[in-house]
Amino acid sequence: MGLIVLGGVDGENSNLASVECYDPSTKEWFALPDMSVARFGCAAAWVDGLLYVVGGEDDGDIVASAECYDPSTKLWRALPNMGIARYGCAAACINGLLYVVGGQDADSIYLTCVECYDPKTKKWRRKPSMSVRRYGCAASCIDGLLYVVGGDGYMMAGAGALASAECYYPETRHGPGQWQTLPDMSAGRFAPAAACMDGLLYVVGKGDGHNAASAECYDPSTGTWRRLPDMSVKRYWCAVAFEGGLLYAMGGQDADHNYFKSVECYDPSTLQWHPVPDMSIVRVGCATVVVPYPVIEHAPR
Repeated sequence: MGLIVLGGVDGENSNLASVECYDPSTKEWFALPDMSVARFGCAAAWVDGLLYVVGGEDDGDIVASAECYDPSTKLWRALPNMGIARYGCAAACINGLLYVVGGQDADSIYLTCVECYDPKTKKWRRKPSMSVRRYGCAASCIDGLLYVVGGDGYMMAGAGALASAECYYPETRHGPGQWQTLPDMSAGRFAPAAACMDGLLYVVGKGDGHNAASAECYDPSTGTWRRLPDMSVKRYWCAVAFEGGLLYAMGGQDADHNYFKSVECYDPSTLQWHPVPDMSIVRVGCATVVVPYPVIEHAPR
């Protein structure tokens, strides 16, 4: 497996269409083909062998566009637009469907709405809305359920950082999909990042009133949050993903507007963070997915 990181803004605040991939076996980063659109605050997910990316902000324009990357052809392909332009949103795959949640729209409204894309029908559908507005939220999936955490709910980035979390149960033949409120995190978190492994939900970054390097994890089996060791860098608008049993945290910025290309990984077995080779460029507000090795094997060296 490997990691793909895409989009964001660089150290000059220029929006990025670039994509790069990290191969843990060689500890090297290398470029993949650019997206068709530069995207800050986009969301991405891996669905049935394709990399999907949605939304984002491109030089002041909030976009509804979506596209997917096919590693077999090394090409990006445009998809139907979402129903709502949004950035600062989050995405995850459940049962072969792409879910996109929250964000801010072109009218600067923070969103509760959820959309779902079915690759088979090539159509977007609205799903039940979240219980609260969430701009700069994070999402991940455990056992077919969609978990969404944090974000800002009060129309001023970072001012209303949310500690709340909720979980979406997809629709079944027995009834429509529904959201369930979860216990709060230890701190409100604006623009955190989230990933799942071994049935646990890990969340890092931008603790409101707390150390922005903080991290914690949620155990659905007990309904409890547990604090983790801090990252070495205070970061938010970063990206995280699990690969090879390690949690990788990439890029982001701190409260002093220092932008990072640094990467570190957390080992749950030792409870320690370790440095990883930097990305090729600074990335703030980027997205990431874990991908199988054929993507890496087909990538240009």
